[in-house]
Amino acid sequence: MTGNISRIKTIEGLRGLAALSVTIHHGLLVLAINGVGNLWMQPLYAGLGTENLIVQTLLWLTNGSFFVMVFMVISGWASSVSYSPSNGLYSYYTRRLSRLMPVYVVTTLLLYLAVVTRMAPVTIPNASLWWGWWLQGPISIRELFEHLLFLKPGLGGSTWTMSVFVVGAIVYPLLHKLKDQFNGWIYSLIFVDLILLAWITGKDEYVLFGAFILGTMINKYSSKLTWLYEKLRGYRLLIGTLLIMSLRYLLLTRWVWIVEAIWTFVLVGSVIYNKLPVFENKYLGSLGKISYSYYLWHFLVLYAITPLLVGSMGGGSITLLLNTALSVMATVPVAYLSYWFIEQNQWIRSR
Repeated sequence: MTGNISRIKTIEGLRGLAALSVTIHHGLLVLAINGVGNLWMQPLYAGLGTENLIVQTLLWLTNGSFFVMVFMVISGWASSVSYSPSNGLYSYYTRRLSRLMPVYVVTTLLLYLAVVTRMAPVTIPNASLWWGWWLQGPISIRELFEHLLFLKPGLGGSTWTMSVFVVGAIVYPLLHKLKDQFNGWIYSLIFVDLILLAWITGKDEYVLFGAFILGTMINKYSSKLTWLYEKLRGYRLLIGTLLIMSLRYLLLTRWVWIVEAIWTFVLVGSVIYNKLPVFENKYLGSLGKISYSYYLWHFLVLYAITPLLVGSMGGGSITLLLNTALSVMATVPVAYLSYWFIEQNQWIRSR
C-alpha cells in the first residue's frame, strides 16, 4: 500500500482538504453574528436567522473537529510508514522533532509578542466566545513557557493538538516495537482506555491520541479491511463521510469524536487503498505538502487580519465571510516560506 506514489499523493490531497477545512472553520468562528456568540455545534434547525444559517451550513461542511481527527489518523499512519528501527532512535527523533518543533516555537513566540504588544487584541468588537477562548490574556513569561511545553492550552488554539503530534512522535518507536505483539483486541482496549481518560480528565487530547493510535494500525490491518475499502468508493465514501460529519450537529455532544475517530481510520485507509482522483488534485496536494505549517500559521494570520477588517467594516456575516477568505488565502504564501525555511531547515542547509 505504501509504495505507490499516486496513493501517497491522495493522502497529500486529503491532508490539503483537511488543512483548508480547518482554516475555513476557524475563520467562521471568530465573530458573533446577530448576537449569537457561539455557532459551533448549533443545529441547523435552531432558527437563528438566515445569516446564521449560512454560516452554520459552512461550519457543518468544514467540520473542523472532524478534519483535525483526519490529521491525527494520517499522522499515525505516516509514522508507521516512515519509521525504520535500522536508522536508530537518535536519527528518528532528530528528524521528527526538528520538523515539528521549530515552526511551533516560532509561531508561539510571535503570537505571544503580538498579544503583549496588543497587535493581536485579546478583545475586539463583535468577538465570538471562541475568540476569547483562543486569545486568553494577559500572558506572562511563565505561561508562555507552559504553552511551549504543552502544559497549558489557550494561546492561539493550537497547543492542545500540537501536544498530540509531539507525544505521538515520541512514543511511536515503542508502539512500533510492540505492534507485532499486539492484536486487534489490544489496540481496541488501548483506544477504549484513552476514551475513559478523556472522560475522567475532561481532556479531548486523549481521544485525539486514540486516533493517532488507530492511524498506526492502517497498514497492519489493510489486508483484512480490503473488502471494506472495495465498498467505499466514490459516492459511498462521500455520503458516509457527510453523515458522520453531521452527527456532531444532530447529537450535540463532543463524544461524537469517538465515532469520528473510527470513521477517519476507515476513511484514510480507503483513500490510501483506492486511488481516488479527487484527492490527486494538484492544488490540494500542494496545500497538503505545507499543511503542518499552514495549520500553525493560519491562527496568526487570522488574528492579524480580523481586528483590521472588523475595525473598517464592523461586524456581520459579510465581514465574517470576507475575513475568512482573506485569512485562508494570505496564509498560503506564509506557510510556503515557513515550510521551506523553518520546517525543512533550508536556511541552514543553504549555508
